[in-house]
Amino acid sequence: MKKLGIGNLLISVLFLPYWGFAADTPTANRITLTLDSDANVVVKGFIAPIAYTGSNFHVEWDALANLRVAEPEKQYPTAVFQAFLPTEVGLRKGSGKTFLQRLQSLLRENPTSRGNGVSVGDLWEIEQDGLLALLRQLHPNPHLDMHINSGDSRGAWACLRAYNAEIAHIVFRVHAEFRLADGWFTPSQFTGHLVLNRPDEKVAFFQMYVPHGTLNFDVNRYHNDRRIFTTDAGFCPQIELRAGTETIIQDTQFSEAIPLSEAERILIRRFYKSQYINWVSVDAALEMARAEQKPIHIVSTNGPLTDEACGGSGKSLRAVALSDDKNIELLNDSFINTWVLNTDMKRLRDANTIDDLPPLTQIIVQGWKRLSPIDSLIISPELELMGRQPVNELPLRNKAKAYRLFLSEALAGKRPGVGESIPMPLSSSRGVVLDRIQPSVEVLDTFGYATAPQDATVIRIDTTAFENGGTLTIAIQVGRADLVGSFDLFPGDSALQTEGTPQNALAQAWGIQPRETGTITYRFDKGQVFQLRATGGWVNQEGGTNAFRARISVR
Repeated sequence: MKKLGIGNLLISVLFLPYWGFAADTPTANRITLTLDSDANVVVKGFIAPIAYTGSNFHVEWDALANLRVAEPEKQYPTAVFQAFLPTEVGLRKGSGKTFLQRLQSLLRENPTSRGNGVSVGDLWEIEQDGLLALLRQLHPNPHLDMHINSGDSRGAWACLRAYNAEIAHIVFRVHAEFRLADGWFTPSQFTGHLVLNRPDEKVAFFQMYVPHGTLNFDVNRYHNDRRIFTTDAGFCPQIELRAGTETIIQDTQFSEAIPLSEAERILIRRFYKSQYINWVSVDAALEMARAEQKPIHIVSTNGPLTDEACGGSGKSLRAVALSDDKNIELLNDSFINTWVLNTDMKRLRDANTIDDLPPLTQIIVQGWKRLSPIDSLIISPELELMGRQPVNELPLRNKAKAYRLFLSEALAGKRPGVGESIPMPLSSSRGVVLDRIQPSVEVLDTFGYATAPQDATVIRIDTTAFENGGTLTIAIQVGRADLVGSFDLFPGDSALQTEGTPQNALAQAWGIQPRETGTITYRFDKGQVFQLRATGGWVNQEGGTNAFRARISVR
């Protein structure tokens, strides 16, 4: 038998499409992008005063308070913008193909389209020197390495969105940060547009900017000779470089084009594998969960999962647990996936009473673990908490596997991170709010001898979170003093009587002896507010006080 050498085998693999063993794929139209190296471009730079930081770093830290553009206007040779045009090396890196796939693609192409020829939707890497030259107009010390990088933060990529005979529209995404004297300023991303006048080979429009968002930058500030650092995030209304006017691409008819949203999707997926999870908005999540009968997987985070303002904990979760192939498959098959900013949730909470918040938002806010920057929650379509995983409590090793176990246990009804691991609060407050995150509370209080109902101790119990009703159970233990206890449950809007024994109680437990227990149980069809009234007056002939402990719960 004749043996094939390595060279023959390689040729065989490369030419399989031409020998009929695989169908050839039609190649999209390709164009070559060039610039006149003799032209110049005037670029204007802007950095507006920082509007907000969570911990007021922009007020207390001079480096942020005084952050301004390094050069408001600067002239560049067009050669600088060559950095944004495709090269053979940049195209190979952006293709995502193996060596053999790239060679097969080259063989299928028309020979005149090789080199830096690109099709709409193609990706390529931006050259660093030209990019850094532009970033220095904003700040004298830009960096592309990203000082916090869990594996998916670094990069600068461009994509051909559209073209016709007159212009070509390139969109790009850049991750970069500024080194401050005692810390780092990390924008969420630099996105932007480069529009080329193809016949004149000139820059018709250029814009590179940090997009708006609740939070669009992250900062690390060093202390004690850089032995420790503190973090914050905030919003800056403008960080931008601009040349020309964008009207050139408005209402333009292109020969070939993809929507801007599709180009942005291609770019973000080049950075973040977690974007292959089917994320939906939090507003749509509950409706989809009920329609598909799937639980909701929610990441409640201090910073956006879709950019570099997410902080170290978010970057670690995104690059490891949420980029694992098995986890992505499990999340897409078994969950409705969404993420929310803690800042947005807090603003909603502070602007409303808990009763006025959307039901899903209530569960998210109540599911937070104290001081945790990012929590993953599993919530059923019926708005019951099925699992909670503070991300900083995931193990350093095998983080993806541990996250998959958390998801699997939640699906199996084991309620990881919920239940016994969350201690029941003991309250001395006379106002109790129960919900699906905290369905039980213990109250410690006192009651006294009363000659009239208005002398009773009144505990207000809010169960409005249980929209479809439930069973309210109050397990009462009376203290060791001599006073016997009597307890009545009333509607929340029931007026206190001024005389006589209590009337129209929904349920009661009278005559509970010292050191003994009693129980009130009441089934309600719709969430509402109740009053628990405690007194010693109805079965005692003498004065005094006693303590009581009441475990109040809804099931």
